Amino acid sequence: VENARQFSEASRAMEPDRPLMLLRLVQLIQLQIYRLIRSFGLGAERDEIREKLLSVMRKVENDIASEWSVPDLAKLTGLSVSKLYRETRLHYHKSPAALVEDLRIRHASELLLHFEHKLQRVAEMSGYADPFSFSRAFKRVMGVSPSDYREKFRPKKATGEIDHAKG
Repeated sequence: VENARQFSEASRAMEPDRPLMLLRLVQLIQLQIYRLIRSFGLGAERDEIREKLLSVMRKVENDIASEWSVPDLAKLTGLSVSKLYRETRLHYHKSPAALVEDLRIRHASELLLHFEHKLQRVAEMSGYADPFSFSRAFKRVMGVSPSDYREKFRPKKATGEIDHAKG
């Protein structure tokens, strides 16, 4: 501690070496740029990880009704579970489970708007085993219940148009 104090006092008393200070400043700026590039996901490794995440999300979308656990997603990406959590938080600001839930709810919202399926069937087709957990998740993500969503946002049929689904 005493040596550190002596060094500190001696360095304050010394005339600063401008080229050395500039060199040190440039090194610090380079270090900060490097850290920013890493934190914002720029660079080859981040691109590769982003592509892996996109590929897995496409697989989930294509088989939305299957059970998708975080360890399954980690295995598909080739990342550890903890690394998968870090990367999904970095790229999507969500956990892997929240990403899957968003994909399921988006799928369910499309089904609700374009088909007459009962809510239980929409839940099953979207990967939910029970319609109550589906309804809770849907309301949490979309802000309205599935039936209210269907009622509010489904395109209305034109007057005089024959409803072939009913008759």
